Amino acid sequence: MKNSGYAIGMLLVLAAAGARAENVIWTGVLDAAPTSGTSTITWTTYERADRTRAPWKLWMLDWASNSDGIYQVTTDQIQGRLAWLVTNPDDGATSPTDNYDITILSNGIDLLGGAGLNRDEANNEFLYVFGPGSGNVGHPLLIGDIEFNIENAGDERGGVILLGLEEE
Repeated sequence: MKNSGYAIGMLLVLAAAGARAENVIWTGVLDAAPTSGTSTITWTTYERADRTRAPWKLWMLDWASNSDGIYQVTTDQIQGRLAWLVTNPDDGATSPTDNYDITILSNGIDLLGGAGLNRDEANNEFLYVFGPGSGNVGHPLLIGDIEFNIENAGDERGGVILLGLEEE
């Protein structure tokens, strides 16, 4: 699994959205046990520079699949309007299989609208989860039990998923 240093690069994305490093107002680790695979889930909340809108929350899910190539966790603690996500696969022997799939489900509905399928095994991929070409209209709302699934990743492979959420 990757270290959390990659999240620093995502501060640039948050800065463009009005968040600054000096505006960090809270950090933490989510205590959620996956049903398949292993993970560490951390978060950081950023106040917007203008403080007129809801804060941004950066979630970092550092995952590893089980021997069947599956990672799955369900939690009710990741909530807000999902604006984007980044997939950052591990390097070398723990790199996921090419075209691995990510779904984020609420009541069985994929909030990514299928846009998380066929992720690259070697390159970081950025995904806006709203707007033209995303399969979604508006920001999907994550609330209640949310199920994160990764399939077709290969035997004990991993990476990092970064989620940018606007808090409600």
